[in-house]
This record gives sequence, structure tokens and C-alpha cells, in this order.
Amino acid sequence: MLVLRGRGLSAALADTDPQATGVPPLPATATDPAAAETASLLQQVLDRAFEVLKDEPKGQRSAGPRHRCLPRLPDVPGALPAAGESDREVPDVPRRRPAGGHGDAGRQRRRPGLGPPPGAELHDYDFHFVHFKAVDSRGEDGDLGAKVKAIEAVDALIPQIEALAPDVMIVTGDHSTPARLRAHSWHAVPIMIVSPWTRPQADATFGERACAARELGTFPG
Repeated sequence: MLVLRGRGLSAALADTDPQATGVPPLPATATDPAAAETASLLQQVLDRAFEVLKDEPKGQRSAGPRHRCLPRLPDVPGALPAAGESDREVPDVPRRRPAGGHGDAGRQRRRPGLGPPPGAELHDYDFHFVHFKAVDSRGEDGDLGAKVKAIEAVDALIPQIEALAPDVMIVTGDHSTPARLRAHSWHAVPIMIVSPWTRPQADATFGERACAARELGTFPG
């Protein structure tokens, strides 16, 4: 990660990610005249970095917005997170802790922010975040059949997660990756929230069309 600090800088920069493998990154370009100097500075840094790393495997993503100092989740009371990512055919599901519970001392021995150890129990953390990468990867491959199977693998896990009786369960995606495009796209993604504190909706199903017509509607990310 590269963070630029200084007077006169601007975050009004176009994306340098070409969204394709094996294609050189796009030049740093200002989307506002006030960002021209920032774009020039960033390009100098990138040119030098590629020169230094010319013999190494390398990758580059995109310029981001102006940095904001958001609190770390472990520093928020009652928000000890566990995160994990899976590109396996079937991701792991947290286990229910045996009867007896746990105390704060046991919670503090965990290493917040580094993800749960193998076999972490559900109630060792305040919430679990599981990122299932295979759906995105198969979309980028352009393999619709494999993407459908990946989605079905997640679908099959939902009853197991519900059996753990979480207070809140949310299912969504970070972006759309249509197999036809083989890339990320602008399409809205569905989101489902299941909790005793939500109002149940009759005949609710999870999908792009169904979610677009439901209570939450469509809103920008």
C-alpha cells in the first residue's frame, strides 16, 4: 500500500487497474485539474517501482480515495472480529462452542485481526466474516457452470449456519462478476439480512431480481 501525504494533494485520480491479466497498468490520470500534480507524482513513484521490481512478479491495483482514520474493529467495544477467506469448493463454517461458554480472559488470548485459528468456535468472536472467493474467480474465468456450482456450495452451507443460531446473518457480495464479462461489473449485488429483529417478508427469495424489489431497495455502495 502506498499512502501519499502532503499539501496540495488530491484523490481525484482515474483507476490505473486495466482489469486484465498481462496488460500494463494505465497511466495515472487526473479526473480534476487540481489533481494533475498528484497524478504526475504518483506516476513517478510507479515508474520507479516498476524499474526496481522489473525482475520480480508484481501486480498493481488502483488509486483509492482520501484516507480517513476509521477505528479498528477490535478497538470497538463488543466487536472482536474473525475473518477468513476460502477458495476451496466448500468454505469452512464456524463450530458451536461446547456448553460452558467462555470468559473475557479466553477472548483476549485471541489475536484479533489475524483471522480465527483452524476450528475456531463460533462464540469465541463477536462476529465472523467469511469471504468465499470461488464465486468471483469462476466468474473471471468465464466459466458459468463452475460459478453456479460455487454458488450452490455456499447455498448448501446456509442451513449449517442457521443451525448455529446466530443473532444476525447477512449474505451479500462485494461486487458482481458476470461470467459473460469475465470481469467485475457495475451491477448491484443482492443482500439478505436474517435476524429475529428484522421484519419477515412472505415468499422472500435471495437473488438480484428479488432483492431489488424488496424492502431495502437499491442503494449505492
